[in-house]
Amino acid sequence: MTGQDVLPTLNEWASLGCQFWVFVTKPDYYLADPDDLNSEDKFGPEDIGESDDPEDYTNWIWSCHKDTKQGDLIYLYRTAPKKNIKYVLLAMSDAYPMPEENYEPNQPRWKWVCDIRFVEIFENPVSFNAMRKDPVLREWQAVKCSMQKSEFRMSPEQWHRVYQLAYCDDIALLHRPTTELSNYSIPKEFKLENEIEDIVEEKLPELFREDGYDLELFIHNDGRRGRQFWCHGMGGRIDLLALDKKTGTLVVIEIKKDRAGRDVQSQIYSYIGYVKKHLADGRTVMGFVICRETDIKFDYAASISDDIKIYEYPKLFAKYGITL
Repeated sequence: MTGQDVLPTLNEWASLGCQFWVFVTKPDYYLADPDDLNSEDKFGPEDIGESDDPEDYTNWIWSCHKDTKQGDLIYLYRTAPKKNIKYVLLAMSDAYPMPEENYEPNQPRWKWVCDIRFVEIFENPVSFNAMRKDPVLREWQAVKCSMQKSEFRMSPEQWHRVYQLAYCDDIALLHRPTTELSNYSIPKEFKLENEIEDIVEEKLPELFREDGYDLELFIHNDGRRGRQFWCHGMGGRIDLLALDKKTGTLVVIEIKKDRAGRDVQSQIYSYIGYVKKHLADGRTVMGFVICRETDIKFDYAASISDDIKIYEYPKLFAKYGITL
């Protein structure tokens, strides 16, 4: 893969709505012993997963910008004494308010956080001085203000340049299109689940009409839309929250790209309970699970109640000629 090959791929990320950031962190969060500025780094190769199974990775909660979205790519800039970019992170969730249970005594109270995954550690971190001297990066706002904020946006070009600096010892090589660079593929689970969500949101009025529903996306009184709807005080996001225009019923829609197990049943019931308590105002609340298939434990658990309906998206979409 060449340096020229990277930008089209980064632009593909951007075309899906993914963003590029640098998050700024202090020694308290990147050193194993913050009281010893010469101590080892807190994060190492063991924090970088090598499996294709998302369950094999460790996700961390990290302070972020309120506009952070699942799938965003993030550089982690370390303030003095390191003053460099060493880590590449992937946002595994949208930004959400810091849950109360995650606050620790005598620690700063982060307002917005997201789940992140470490995806790469630079063997040769990119120093602030290198960025300040670079003709592409020296006009970047983060460099001009000496990283004196918590988060900064990046363009695909700026992201690409930092990556080049991390892998090129010879600055002259930066201008050669044959420079070998690593790259990231967009995680399949993001692409597929986002595609399913997009389709269900767009086709809400027609997908469930045969079953007697006339659905539209729920809009809260404060203007929040019913996609990735944050459950304040409980935690978690409802994939889609819909309103049946005929009956006033609120429908919690949980989307799983693969098989739905018993844990999904527990999850959707907790969301139904939240909606009943905080949003329903006496209206009926039910749940739809949209998945590839279900396992036997889910089937047994769901069979005890009429509150949940199951739709297998390959069959549901096929009726309308929709392919993924």
